[in-house]
Formats: sequence, structure tokens, C-alpha cells
Amino acid sequence: MAWNFIKVAKPSSKPQTLTKTPDAESDPPPENNKTKSPYIPFIDRISLVLPILNEQDAIDIHSGIWSNFKDTEVFKTGKAGGEFKVGKRIVLDCITDPKKRPLLQYAYDKETHKALKMRLEFVPVDLGPIGLDQLHAVLISMVPDGWSHFVEHAHITRLDVTVDMPGIRMDGFLLLPLQALSSMQFWTDGKLTSITHGKTGGDQTLIYNRTKKRLAKGQTLPGPTQIRVERRLVVSGGKKLEYLETMPNPFAKLQMVESLPGPPPDEKPERWLMFEDSVKARGLAAALALLPVERRTQYRKHLAAHPTPWWNPGQSGKTGQSRSTS
Repeated sequence: MAWNFIKVAKPSSKPQTLTKTPDAESDPPPENNKTKSPYIPFIDRISLVLPILNEQDAIDIHSGIWSNFKDTEVFKTGKAGGEFKVGKRIVLDCITDPKKRPLLQYAYDKETHKALKMRLEFVPVDLGPIGLDQLHAVLISMVPDGWSHFVEHAHITRLDVTVDMPGIRMDGFLLLPLQALSSMQFWTDGKLTSITHGKTGGDQTLIYNRTKKRLAKGQTLPGPTQIRVERRLVVSGGKKLEYLETMPNPFAKLQMVESLPGPPPDEKPERWLMFEDSVKARGLAAALALLPVERRTQYRKHLAAHPTPWWNPGQSGKTGQSRSTS
């Protein structure tokens, strides 16, 4: 399956643009649909690191960057960290929220006055085709060929891929976790609001009530309640942007199951009832971990045989971009 979220044609003098595709939020709520409805995943955030290996480029880029950073109308103070001692938010006309502006971080050698590497992080669905053109116009004043230089030489370090599920409730499904996957659940007013699988610094899966999150910020989200599923991926191996064209479906191994089906055949009803209570109190991953190995395997197999009818993201072969990413 191809995930052409960002066009990665060979660099040219023209800026690369985001692929324009159907909107994920235009699909009708599928909660009562007996046929699997393909949710449309989109890239919610991407981080790129550009190493600067050519000595002359290192000199020219360092000079160009500091000259550009003097323009405080375009470059605002941003987060720095680690080897990246300088961080700037890039002001673009298409983005009004300062927190959603592209973040450019810069590492350099103070003694030789040479550029070492740059890190660029942005939200493709916030930029859109116009925003990426505007970003290219800024980058081209610092690096040869601007955005095209990143397409050819930068490698992906972080990738957040997201699916929004309109009309679904947090208590309307269970995520059957992979074996030995750490899990945390969070409640508000006694109701489940978010689930996190995996540890910070590695691949993570986050599931939360997006509508409730927006309301907590004093914002509104039109349409039915939405649950968001995020896959925060650490990308290793120096993969460049062309990797997005052949990237496997990051949701393929996530199993959404009914909450909760009846007991397995020949299981004692009272024992299954105890398991249900454990799931409600601890979450599915923790409840399964407490079981003896043989019964845990039996329960996992039984749950996997009762998938939700609507979970099948990306299987239509389409890719998409959401209107909003908060």
C-alpha cells in the first residue's frame, strides 16, 4: 500500500507540494454500519534531520542562516534542545496559531562557523499545498533548492500518523494490545478518556476522546463525537521522504474488538464476569497480564474472533488529510 501523504518527486527548482486527497472528516459516522468502513489516515506530524556534509555548503548555510535569523518577523524564538542549540518558529501567512508554525532547529560548530545539521518539524495538514510553498520560499534563502534539498538529503526521525473516528465512543471498543506492550489508561469523572500503549521514546499508540480534549480547551468540534487514534513512530535507518510511498500501514496490527463479547465456549460465566470487572478497572492489557498463560491465550484468541465491524483504516487505498489537528 502506498502512503503518498507528501509528494516526493525528484527535486527541482519548483517547491514540492502536499498530495491533495479526500478529507477524512467527510465520511459518515460508521458506528452502526455492519460493513467495515475504511478510515483515512493522515500524517499529523513529521520530523526531518538534514545533515550538512559538504564543507562549502556548511560555510554558506551557516552564514545564510544567521543572516536570515535577524528577520524577527519571519523567525520567532522556538524550542532548542540537545545538539540543536538554536530553535526558531517560522512564521507563515497560512498558519495563525503560533504553536503550529514549523519548528526549525539548528546545530553548528562555534569554532569553525560551519553548519552541522538542521532539524525541521511541521504538521503537513496544517501547511497544505500553499503552506509548503511558503515554507519552501523561506528555506531556499538558507539551503540550496529549499524544500527540494530536504526531500533529497534529509531523513525522517519521527512520524505521527493519525486516524479520526467520528461517531465512536471510548467505551464502544477495546484495543487488543500486542504481547508485552505497556499500557496506561486515564479517566475523567469516572469515564475513560484516553489510552496509551508503549513507552515515551519508542513507538506509541494513543487513543483519546478528541471532542472532550477540544471542549477542555474551550473549543468546539463540529459533528459527532470523535475518537482519535495516533501512532507515534520513531523512524530509524536514515529513511528519506521517499519512504512514505512504500511505508506499511501503521495501523495494520492494531486490533479493535467488541467491548465485551460473551464468554468463550465452555468457560465458567462467573470467571468471565471477574475478567470483565478487571478490564473495567484496569484496562484490557493489564487484565490479560494477570491471567495464567493458558487462559490468557484462550481469552486473547476469543477476543480476536470478535472484531468491531468498522475498524479497517486505510484499506481503501486512499490517503487523506484532516482539516484540524488539535
